[in-house]
Amino acid sequence: MDATSPLGVCLDLNQGLLEECNPDGFDLCQSGTYCRAVDDGEGGGCPGFFGLNGNEAGLCSLPVREGSACDADWGSPGCAVCEPGTLCRPDPHRGGRRLCQRSCESDGDCPCEDTEADTTCQPSGFCGICIGHGSACDYRNPDPEMDAHCEENPTEPDCYEWISNSPYECCDTMDQCVTNAPDPEDGEVYPGECCRPAGASCEPGTFDCCSDAACDPSTNECVACGEFGETPPFVGGEEFCCAGLEFRDDRCLVPCTDGLEGTACEACPGAEGEWKCTDRGDKCDGPATGTTDDCDGIDNDCDHRVDEDFAPSSCEAEVEACGSEFPGTERCIGGEPQCAVDDSTYCRYDFDTSRFYGNLDACGWGMKDCSVNGHADCPPGTFCFINNCWTDSTGMSYYGCWPIDQPHPSGACPGGTYVTENDSCTGSVCWAPGDLGGGYGCP
Repeated sequence: MDATSPLGVCLDLNQGLLEECNPDGFDLCQSGTYCRAVDDGEGGGCPGFFGLNGNEAGLCSLPVREGSACDADWGSPGCAVCEPGTLCRPDPHRGGRRLCQRSCESDGDCPCEDTEADTTCQPSGFCGICIGHGSACDYRNPDPEMDAHCEENPTEPDCYEWISNSPYECCDTMDQCVTNAPDPEDGEVYPGECCRPAGASCEPGTFDCCSDAACDPSTNECVACGEFGETPPFVGGEEFCCAGLEFRDDRCLVPCTDGLEGTACEACPGAEGEWKCTDRGDKCDGPATGTTDDCDGIDNDCDHRVDEDFAPSSCEAEVEACGSEFPGTERCIGGEPQCAVDDSTYCRYDFDTSRFYGNLDACGWGMKDCSVNGHADCPPGTFCFINNCWTDSTGMSYYGCWPIDQPHPSGACPGGTYVTENDSCTGSVCWAPGDLGGGYGCP
């Protein structure tokens, strides 16, 4: 820069977003971010918040916004620090859940104060929260029984979460939180949009209606767009089809490329065809060849299907964590034959995660034979019968692993010795369900 220039350059010497930082120094990050402590795996840091390479003590992170769950005010160390201008305080309207809230002395301190929504300055000294028009919202499908139950018994344990997770209202009282989720279940929360749905009143020339609707100036009502294959409504002097569709042949259809229809194309390997405009858009059409359509990701026989002639077959493949093979089925996946191991054919216990994998119904039962040092032979959560009370079909007695919380079917072995997991084990042990062969200890 010219030394005589009156202009300067602003330098930010602090770390940027998602860069490593020291959690003891809140102000070490760029403006608008704070240093969030990484989960150290030993009870320290923020649970479930892991670094990019596993070595950082903290990462510069964005604060949580107004209305979100929190654990600390801006300027204080925490895992969910509120954005500047808000405070982390219990919200009595949400079951006492700690949320980032904006303090106020009068209604004029709160946004959306010109609506009838609950956005006035509350007796708690904080603004009520609402969702702006056109913004993302949480839609909870009504559950009349739960609503009535919690209105009458707000202190019941099952009502705490229900009340705490009550969605916020839309700021515009004419708006609704509208979701496109198919068949929403009672009480479940789905993503939505604060807007005016089809049938609601609107002002022509505005964006009052939802993104898939438009304001009909002849009725001043929101009208839903025409879906694929439908005859669309006539709005504002033209047919109104949903995004990605066009009005053609009196219906809403997928657009075709101008000038492409009738030109040559390769319908399938070695077979010429021509482009046609269909209801679903451009399609390269050609005569069926009768060729076998094997697993290669190509429509070999020009029937507009791929790999349909491939027949699944039995196979064996290695379960990587086990280091051994188990039965599976060879299927066509992504245009290539692949052997996929069936979960029902193997059991795996991971000592590092303390979880069973594979055939979960069979894995928990163990069903391995064992010896007097049963803790090395039985899966965790099982014990080894050691007093010869369990016999096979030949009358021979043997020791067997059985779940600690399940009684032996014969009701015998009251003196069975309980086993515990060997704390020195790492990695995985694997076996086939029903395999009574040699016991497995540490891998």
